[in-house]
Amino acid sequence: MKSITLFFTLLLAQIMILSQPCPDSLYLTRQTQIDSFQIIYPMCSEIEGNVYILNDDITNLNGLNNLTSIGGMLSISNTALTNLTGLDGIDSIGGLLFIGSNLSLTSLTGLEGLASVSWYLKIFSNESLASLSGLQGLTSIGGSLVIDGQFGGNSSLTDLTGLESLTSIGGTISILRNSDLNSLSGIENIDPGSIQGLNIHHNPSLSWCAVLSICNYLANPGGMAYIGTSNSYGCQSTEEVLDSCEANSVAIVENHLIRECMVSPNPFKGFTTFSYILKKPTESILTI
Repeated sequence: MKSITLFFTLLLAQIMILSQPCPDSLYLTRQTQIDSFQIIYPMCSEIEGNVYILNDDITNLNGLNNLTSIGGMLSISNTALTNLTGLDGIDSIGGLLFIGSNLSLTSLTGLEGLASVSWYLKIFSNESLASLSGLQGLTSIGGSLVIDGQFGGNSSLTDLTGLESLTSIGGTISILRNSDLNSLSGIENIDPGSIQGLNIHHNPSLSWCAVLSICNYLANPGGMAYIGTSNSYGCQSTEEVLDSCEANSVAIVENHLIRECMVSPNPFKGFTTFSYILKKPTESILTI
């Protein structure tokens, strides 16, 4: 009788463990926590609160591949991770996405499923990060986009390739203190009407700011625009960027009506073709 009672007690304990709901928030500082996550929370796919991935003991995030959404913040700060594989199932983050001080992170591979960040995205001081590859599915940010290389971070990043699908933000674009960043290519598809400000300075190699979204925002600014002399020539002031937009035939469209455009061939002699898609084709006012 005692053995039967013990059996059912152990069985009940196991059922209770396997049926634990998702935790309100996650503080992950050890690899064993990640490896055992699906054992402790086998049915958990949505975290309502924040998820913090910290410390240098964590070398992979494979145990988190059941997660599909995070209601609060996702903060990743680690010295050993080289990519974010394991977060592939996450399609939305309800708060801030903070990726900062990851010494070994070379790309954002693992975030391909992420479509929206409801608050803002900050990529801060990741000295080995050479590419934003992994963010190809991101289409909207509810707040600001911040790429900050303070304290020598982001020193391997040369452009913003990987953000081409981003079409809408709800705040400021801040590109600051990235030592080797030479181009803003990657953010050209952001609707300029969704941008509330520009803050681009202390990027000593940055000479190419004349991407479509920036050109159109500067032509019809909906907020502040600070482009500092601490960038390289060609991106040291609003006037320099607008001159570059004009010289390179980047379309400047009143009321932000163009969604996509192409000039071909460019440069050209004799004639060229300018093709575009309008949001409201019957209401376009185009100047070049």
